[in-house]
Amino acid sequence: MIKKTSMIYALLMCLTGIGMLHAEVITFDISDNYITVGENFNVGIYASEEASIGDLVAFGFNVDPSYELSHIIMSSYVIGTDFSDDGSGNFIAGSNMLNPNAGQNILLATLSFTAGSTTGSDDLTILGPWDGMFSGLYYENANEDITGSFEINVNDVSAPVPEPATLILLGSGLFGLAGFRFRFNRFKK
Repeated sequence: MIKKTSMIYALLMCLTGIGMLHAEVITFDISDNYITVGENFNVGIYASEEASIGDLVAFGFNVDPSYELSHIIMSSYVIGTDFSDDGSGNFIAGSNMLNPNAGQNILLATLSFTAGSTTGSDDLTILGPWDGMFSGLYYENANEDITGSFEINVNDVSAPVPEPATLILLGSGLFGLAGFRFRFNRFKK
């Protein structure tokens, strides 16, 4: 359920006619680059802004709006420390009337997921088209849509990823064997 502060702010935005759009960048910060079957992991959703558009005072977006996730399941979320939680379920929303944040990379929310029991990949999509009420990014001097997608691969537990040092050691061993064979063949003649 949307809290009153977000509704009041959205109403003020509509009445004052603030509607200038500005290019906004949404970034994803995943806590683990190698997700395995059954693993819990977090994804941070950030908005970067320019100081010229003012403080980010409210936002709202849906996670997986088309219900296409099949290998990961969102279990919970935590709103960034600059915001109060105004969302529910897969609708993530927050409002901020007191903490200045203009010109910063701002954590909107941290989403918690659990990988399912099968391997594969999902595109984690977030969508918050600015609607003048609850969805999108609301700044002091501008408004913007929230759109973004990030591919998450779920891997088999039994297939570990080789470390770079292991690959270097293997490569140098093969190179050494090739050199030894070349030298052995040269003396054989």
